Amino acid sequence: MAQSIYRLKNLVPKHPIQYFLWYTVGKSVCQFGAPFYWVTILGVGFIPVYAIHFIVLILAGLGMYFYYKDKRRNKMGAALIGTIIYFIAAYLPFYDCPRYFYPAMPLVIIFAAAYFAKKFENTRFIKLLE
Repeated sequence: MAQSIYRLKNLVPKHPIQYFLWYTVGKSVCQFGAPFYWVTILGVGFIPVYAIHFIVLILAGLGMYFYYKDKRRNKMGAALIGTIIYFIAAYLPFYDCPRYFYPAMPLVIIFAAAYFAKKFENTRFIKLLE
């Protein structure tokens, strides 16, 4: 507690932009920048899990981008994005680690799947499944 008061009184006034960026962007990246995966499960190592995590994040980002570009979008997607932002914002004042973002990952995966489905909806493979 004493360190927090010291920082607020002495360090934040000297470097306000750095502290603002750390408490917004920096801590957000700490939450979802790595998967919540501490031990090897069923022989799957860390590298494949990290790769899949980043692929899901990229696809979800693209899914959210194209969601907002779509004029006929369902309004419930905004509620999902709001919930993801809530999970990030709720833990910004506290010590961050990937386990805090773990409950939001199913919502992120929804947008990754939506992008994947939209991207391949007119392909031959999807028509074979119908």
